[in-house]
Parts: sequence; C-alpha cells; structure tokens
Amino acid sequence: MDQVLKQVLSAIKILLLLILSVGFLGIGMLHLVALPEIVGYFDYWKLPLALMYAVGVVEVIGSIALYYEPTRYYGGFALLAIMVGALVIHIKNGEYNPAIIPAAIGLSIVLFLFIHHKLRKES
Repeated sequence: MDQVLKQVLSAIKILLLLILSVGFLGIGMLHLVALPEIVGYFDYWKLPLALMYAVGVVEVIGSIALYYEPTRYYGGFALLAIMVGALVIHIKNGEYNPAIIPAAIGLSIVLFLFIHHKLRKES
C-alpha cells in the first residue's frame, strides 16, 4: 500500500474513531440517565425501558472498547448490532426518513472496521 494512502486512511480512521466513540459515549449516557425524550421513543415503540438501559450500557462499553486494540472489533460489532436494531425498529414503525441515521452510522462503523483491518494487515 502506498505511504500517502496509508496516512490518509490512518487520518480517516482516527476521525471516525473520535466521532463514533464520543457520539456513542454521549448517547449511551443519555440512555442510562433516562432522558425523557428517549424514554418517550421507547414508550412510543412499545419497547421495555430495560432495553433502553441495555442499549445504553452496550453503547458506553462499545465506545470505550473502540479505543482498546484487543477489543476494537468486539466494540465495533456490538455498536453495529445496536444500529441494525435501531434500523429495524424505524423501518418496522414506518419511520423511513429517521432510518437513514442508524444506516449511515452503521456504514461508518463498517468503514472504520474495514480501514482498521486493512491498516493492521499492512503493518
């Protein structure tokens, strides 16, 4: 792999790591403190509040796991599973425009893991 391409991919990986980890850490904490707006979504979707807390725990742990090399894939796949779940809930409830958000975030996770894998393989 070309050295310039490696540097560009490394920069993209770091940027995605920061965006994903800070974003999931923040939203995970909002799930854990039961932000009324989030509670309202879970009520509207007729999902148990225990699931909201479970999602929050996975988001917080997953965001931290992204930083630690040995757990990076586990964290990424756990967060990807959360985004697939969110996508299914939106589509199941006919919320097609909001479904774009978990789809885009899920694709960002896949891109992050792909770049991480490629760079790791090259070194």
